[in-house]
Amino acid sequence: MVVEVTQQPTDEDDESDDCSTPHPIIPRVSKTEMDTTKLSELSPITIQHYDGPKNPLPPSVDVHTGVPYRVVEHGMDDISKSLKADLEWLTKVVTSDDDEPPSEWSGYMNYLAREDGFVSKATRYMYGPLIDSTPSHPDTVLTSMLYIEEFIMSHGQQYVHLVADLQLFKVAIQIKWSDPTRWKYLLVRPGGMHTLMSFLGCIGTLMKGSGLDELLSAAYKGVNSMLNGKAWPKALRGFRMVVTALLKNTIDSGKRTLDEIGDILESTRSSKTSRLWVDCFIHPVILAHMFIRAEREGKYGLHMYCLTRMLPYFFAAGHWNYARHITWHLIEFQTQMDEEALAVFYTGHHVCRHMDGTWNGVFADQFGEQTYIRYGKAKGGLVGLTLSPDQVARWILSYHICNAVSLVMDDMFRDHEDDKYDRRTDKHREAQEETGCTGSKENTTETREVSPSIGTKRQRSTVQHRKWTCCR
Repeated sequence: MVVEVTQQPTDEDDESDDCSTPHPIIPRVSKTEMDTTKLSELSPITIQHYDGPKNPLPPSVDVHTGVPYRVVEHGMDDISKSLKADLEWLTKVVTSDDDEPPSEWSGYMNYLAREDGFVSKATRYMYGPLIDSTPSHPDTVLTSMLYIEEFIMSHGQQYVHLVADLQLFKVAIQIKWSDPTRWKYLLVRPGGMHTLMSFLGCIGTLMKGSGLDELLSAAYKGVNSMLNGKAWPKALRGFRMVVTALLKNTIDSGKRTLDEIGDILESTRSSKTSRLWVDCFIHPVILAHMFIRAEREGKYGLHMYCLTRMLPYFFAAGHWNYARHITWHLIEFQTQMDEEALAVFYTGHHVCRHMDGTWNGVFADQFGEQTYIRYGKAKGGLVGLTLSPDQVARWILSYHICNAVSLVMDDMFRDHEDDKYDRRTDKHREAQEETGCTGSKENTTETREVSPSIGTKRQRSTVQHRKWTCCR
């Protein structure tokens, strides 16, 4: 079980000197203690035992306040903007010439986002200690909840936001249901990436036997992984390609507005086959891209709208766990959350970002997969390292501390690189413009050597990668 704490920067951080991410305190241990202590008997966190009911019932919903009107109105604007942007990209793809190939969907949306000029800040994060026990066990989840609550509230934050995949989300809300008053300030959300994977799997289930797999197999391998949602980035590209082909004749005929395309799709639902493709493929694919947009731009109202529209597909495809628990999640967040709690989400703090920029928000559970879990399973991680209990315990006790040091070193080198490029002379800039070297991937050939005594091989490669990112 891994615990990762993230922090969203605010505008006040630019004016404050104390805006660094808190890091765990590294205790000093003497050599005598190390020689006399058996590492396999140590634990970074004391395991707390859950003694509540096994299957508690959810609390009754007594307050029916609903969603504020201003939130609904703002959400409708986001929906209209999303559909118009997707239609604009689709029109450019269909009407483009071979000499000027169109951009991919994500690249074109990034281009539109850069035109707005709003740059979001990178998310700060800290690795918590590993818990060497079954992740889905109630004791493990309760221990993690208590650790996160203590850490977050010690920094003056009233509400604790917890994001987990559905397996852990189910256990967490059952613990919360066992004592709603005790966990009043704990807000648990299902991971968006795993929800999207299940939703794409719903499309594959509902379209089984329609010939969709034959179309995808003409351009992709691993179609089964695409249709069950496991290979979800490839599934989005493939589904987007098929939707573009289905709507090509409609775009070529001159119907290029939302109302005109909506009328065409409604008129084609007269037959069972066309109704299947419209209701179970075209509409959910558009909805999946809208869900991605909600995370990239940090639009929480659009995020909740997409979850509401996804519910019928979870029920129809037999994804009962997602159908049940997302239903409760929507009820809880739309009827039982006060204004102060919801304000944090509607300001875009429900997503994470690896770096400053636009159109770069990712799901919170995806962020954990790309940081903590990724490096834990990579070369030098625990997987395939050893089976010795003492060596495993040593790795578990020191992993989050070592990564805390690694993150500080990465920030140090990143700041150095930013200063280096800020101090470039006008002559250097003019020389780059004349030679065409603007820092792109193809033109950048300069690499900076790092002293072998600083960091590991993985840390040195990370520094060079971040330098390329700064150039870009």
